[in-house]
Amino acid sequence: MKNFIITGIFLLFTGHAYTQSKVSALYDSAYVFYEKNEFRKALEYYDRYYTSPESGLDNYGTFFAAMAACREGHKEKAIHYLKLSAKVGYDYYSYDLFIHNPNNTCLKDTPEWKEYAETMKFKADSSQASITKTREKLEDTSKRINERDDTYWNSLTKDLHSLIKNYNGFKHPAQTGFWTLYTLQVNDTLSVPYLVYIPESYNPEEKTPLYVYLHGAIVNRLEFSEPANVIYGPEAKFIQEQGEKGSFILYPFGRKDFGWLSHQEAFEAILKEISIIKSLYNIDDNRVFLGGHSNGGSGAFWFANKKQSPFAAFFAFNYLPLVYSGNTTLRNLQNQTPFYGISGTKDRVFPIARVNEIYDFARQENANWHNRVLTGGHSLPFFENDSARMVFDSVITQQRNPFPKNMIWETDDIRNGRKDWIEITALDTTALRAAWHTDLLPPAVKEGKIKRPFNRHKTGAVRATVNSNHIYLESSGVKSIRLYLSQDMLNYKQKVRIFHNGKLIRQLKLKPDNSIMMEEFRKTGDQVFIVSNIVDINI
Repeated sequence: MKNFIITGIFLLFTGHAYTQSKVSALYDSAYVFYEKNEFRKALEYYDRYYTSPESGLDNYGTFFAAMAACREGHKEKAIHYLKLSAKVGYDYYSYDLFIHNPNNTCLKDTPEWKEYAETMKFKADSSQASITKTREKLEDTSKRINERDDTYWNSLTKDLHSLIKNYNGFKHPAQTGFWTLYTLQVNDTLSVPYLVYIPESYNPEEKTPLYVYLHGAIVNRLEFSEPANVIYGPEAKFIQEQGEKGSFILYPFGRKDFGWLSHQEAFEAILKEISIIKSLYNIDDNRVFLGGHSNGGSGAFWFANKKQSPFAAFFAFNYLPLVYSGNTTLRNLQNQTPFYGISGTKDRVFPIARVNEIYDFARQENANWHNRVLTGGHSLPFFENDSARMVFDSVITQQRNPFPKNMIWETDDIRNGRKDWIEITALDTTALRAAWHTDLLPPAVKEGKIKRPFNRHKTGAVRATVNSNHIYLESSGVKSIRLYLSQDMLNYKQKVRIFHNGKLIRQLKLKPDNSIMMEEFRKTGDQVFIVSNIVDINI
């Protein structure tokens, strides 16, 4: 719990993800030395950090600086840092960590410490009572929908496509206009919380948009945040505004070892959470939007690069447009799903110059990416610039096209090989690349200004077009492809002809497969993109 609060809560106070700036190295080093009981070194780094003009005050760093000063015999400096800690505020979860800290010997008998302890005790008790009450409300399952009635789905045998497409038997929750807490059992040892906001205007007979919001401060967050605090925090309040306008909100929780920068399992969990919400509430499959702030915005950029299919649009605030795991595949942004970004002129965490070096290049390569620059720092959407909210005016107008006639998709990992109705299921990266399959590398990457590699691994790519009942495929570095075909995409009364690199390779007379239809529907909960058949093609 201690480490989580240090790296999670203090970011809430400051509004900066310091772990990704140069100044943050001082803060991180100070804490490392503090944990090793090397208090002289810790104090040296805390002093350097807090005298830097780019630093910000937080209650943990200032408190540990006070403890380090105390252990090194600098009583006046310890009092100075203690006052700064009290000035910022109190983290009531860690009352015992603060008050019973064994390093506070030089402060225990001072009036400053007595005032600090008394104030903190009173506020900690009051806060804990409030948190307990809020958590009970979030965990109250009586006012929401908890499970889908599978009796109906298990009884279906004929005309499954029409029955899935036209199903409208969603129940009305006992309450609307509130946050509720669900959990997803990811594996035998990990249960992941996620919040859902049910809009007050929700009518189970009408399709309702869904926003998926990824919070920031992932990189060093060792535990999931306390949901009872999150709903009153700036990020939940910010995205709740869209819920109050009539949309569902899905707010997943991430942490350092299960987050939306580097962990495939966490990305897959988000998709699973979306499918669960679709099974319980009448969500508009063609108006599901995903975005976030800071690390959450980078997570949205990952989905735009790796798993676009369920989404109508992406959005991000104060983000770094790089994929932290695997390749940054800018080619995938050439598809129809738009990406809307907001960057701040004064953002020291993700400087606008770095963002633009990638953005400008991607736009030259026809990326469907629209970035706007506003005056403000890293926390501008929450505290500094109301115009940041204008991004939602663009997002909410977007509709997913589940059956695009033209697509391009590139991947370095077949777990992320699918785009809508086509999937790369095996790579052949030793094969000679097609002329159109080039590495898209911004000049800043080539020149070493951006250190993170864009192309860690070799990739395969495919271009696909559907025209009437003809499917045209071009591939490069690909060994096999899977097609997810639907009666809403093709005329099942006629043969389907599949061409690869200009050559006819398959002719099919398709008949809808109910088992495939139900299996795919259970995976996604999608009532619009209904997969009737799957066709595998070896290149």
